[in-house]
Amino acid sequence: MKINSSDQYLKLVIRALETIVIPDLKSKASVGIAEIICAVLLELRKREGPAPAALLTCIEEGEELESLLKAGLGEADEVAASDAASIKADAGPVSFSSLIEGHALLTERLAALAARMAMRRRLADSSHGAADESGKLLRRAAEWEMTYYQRQSLLSLPPLLPEAKEGRKPLSREFLEGFLNEQRRAGAPHITVSSFEPLLGGYGKQTYLCRTVDEAGSEAELVVRKTDPLDHMKFGFSAIEQEFYLLRSLSKTDFPSPRPEYLASHPRGVDGSFFTMPRIPGQVAGTFLGGVDGGHSEQMYLHLAELMARLHRMPIETFADYIHAHGDPAVLSANVGDCYRLNLQAWRQYVEENEFLPSPYLSWLFDWLDHHVPDDVRKPVLIHGDFNVHNILSSDGSVTGVLDWECAGFGAPEQDLAYVRPHIAKHVDWDTFLARYHACGGPRLNQDAMQFCLVYSTIRLNLGGNRLTYNLQRGANWDIRYAMVDLGFSQAFMQMGLSA
Repeated sequence: MKINSSDQYLKLVIRALETIVIPDLKSKASVGIAEIICAVLLELRKREGPAPAALLTCIEEGEELESLLKAGLGEADEVAASDAASIKADAGPVSFSSLIEGHALLTERLAALAARMAMRRRLADSSHGAADESGKLLRRAAEWEMTYYQRQSLLSLPPLLPEAKEGRKPLSREFLEGFLNEQRRAGAPHITVSSFEPLLGGYGKQTYLCRTVDEAGSEAELVVRKTDPLDHMKFGFSAIEQEFYLLRSLSKTDFPSPRPEYLASHPRGVDGSFFTMPRIPGQVAGTFLGGVDGGHSEQMYLHLAELMARLHRMPIETFADYIHAHGDPAVLSANVGDCYRLNLQAWRQYVEENEFLPSPYLSWLFDWLDHHVPDDVRKPVLIHGDFNVHNILSSDGSVTGVLDWECAGFGAPEQDLAYVRPHIAKHVDWDTFLARYHACGGPRLNQDAMQFCLVYSTIRLNLGGNRLTYNLQRGANWDIRYAMVDLGFSQAFMQMGLSA
């Protein structure tokens, strides 16, 4: 997979500073420092682009000036290796650091020659004016030193952001308010969105926390889940419409999942689909790699085992209405092995129909999975796909909600278990976790399926990371959070698959 360039990272950082950090700073001193940081980063962008060629030209001009100064002083111009020529002759890439070093050495030589020429002029007949040849050479030396800075300030770069598509704008408080009032029944009190703020977290989707108040003074909190302007994954429940309909089906049970209310699919004038849902009380319990926040980790992980068991013991027929309306009805009559064969076929077709960065890893991944589908005749169940503490809300040590169902699907219960085992085992004894899972009604496990399920769970992760990086590199997405695909997630996700 192609690695992000230094220029790409610099553009992401500059945009984040300009659009997120600086507007939120309180003191003038902080704003001033942040603006200086942006200027420094812009300079580094130039050094990744046109600045080396400009500096090399300066070095060539300086070497010509060096010969003229020596001639003016009557000094023999000994043949010396040209800094510019040696740089050009170098077969490897030219680093800006090596150019700076060459420019510094040349500057030292020119400064020494200029000092001798100025000294000679002071000792010479005072009738010699500033416009004579030696005076002109000294001025030319001064202009040469300024030339780099002058040219550097005039260097142009591609725009930081691409042109926005006409009529496509981020979701705003005003648009959301209009949408909510359109969805309400006739005669219902008009509501006002009193606050509208983005929440950090989640990859591939945007999340907003909003507060509303109606004409009668009744207040409510809701959450908006929205696609990025360019959705990186449109397979299965990654499509926000599919996630919405699945959650509508799941909300008919007592499982603590979000209860979505209104769906805006490709709304005119907004750069992505979204749906709304009442806010579930609680705070996110932990992080993907860090585990549970706070001092109740074992209790929380055992709650996770209970919830997994509750989900996996639901018969697939619970979701028959959803599957007939929005899914593949073949899943209802398939066994686990057949289900994964259907899924792999659908994934492969998705890859063929969409652009991804070249990846030998993905070729190996699909080949390995094709040859290791388990012969499993059990009926498939609903899988969350990313069932871990970073997708759980808790309050007073109790789980209040399970979030982010974009990785969901139908398959073997081992898929959820195999996916979280490396994380769970860092905090809780795995056998203790499984004992709670089975005590709460979790189905008997097929240990032979665990390895396949772990590798299978990485398809979405690695394809998603690949596509996110692809979108960043072609300037279709500017969210700095996705730099973490290159800086951490890719290694973790690839290693999960290669553990086979």
